[in-house]
Amino acid sequence: VGAVFLFDLNGTTPTQVARITASDGTSQDKLGYSVDVSGNLIAAGAKDVDVSGKSNVGAAYLFRRESNGSITELAKLMHEDPQSGDYFGDAIAVGNSVVAVGAKDDDVLVSGSNKSNAGSVTLFKIDAAGNVNRAMTLTAPSPYNNVYFGNSLAISGDVLAVGEYGRSNHAGRVYLYKL
Repeated sequence: VGAVFLFDLNGTTPTQVARITASDGTSQDKLGYSVDVSGNLIAAGAKDVDVSGKSNVGAAYLFRRESNGSITELAKLMHEDPQSGDYFGDAIAVGNSVVAVGAKDDDVLVSGSNKSNAGSVTLFKIDAAGNVNRAMTLTAPSPYNNVYFGNSLAISGDVLAVGEYGRSNHAGRVYLYKL
């Protein structure tokens, strides 16, 4: 099923303060395959979640650590067009009221042509009350087969960095977006 563990690093020995699981977790979901933390928000990918009979579609979860230390599950985040083998959630980043979720194996349709494993990144906005809404889905400026856009993600301030390792004989690229 998977889990995410939070530790307090103050003092001489790290102390576990929480074990986080998904409210609907099942065997082989792999919650915690990717994780990121920003303030009191914890985002976690579960890249092997099955959806409606489709295997390894993936999902992501957003949690909030409350002032009393308890954990609240705010949302389960899903791909807008879930397909087998997308592995949505194999990369994740949270910051600046945004959760970015990568699906590096997502197939992308470009001018009627399917680009296998081109990859995508879905952005979700978090409002002050903790509500989460899909904002948009990004693909590489020139999607192509097996480039794996979204295999790594990072948010710092108002900048999102998206990694893509499969283009140009695996030389790789990083795309920067202003949030």
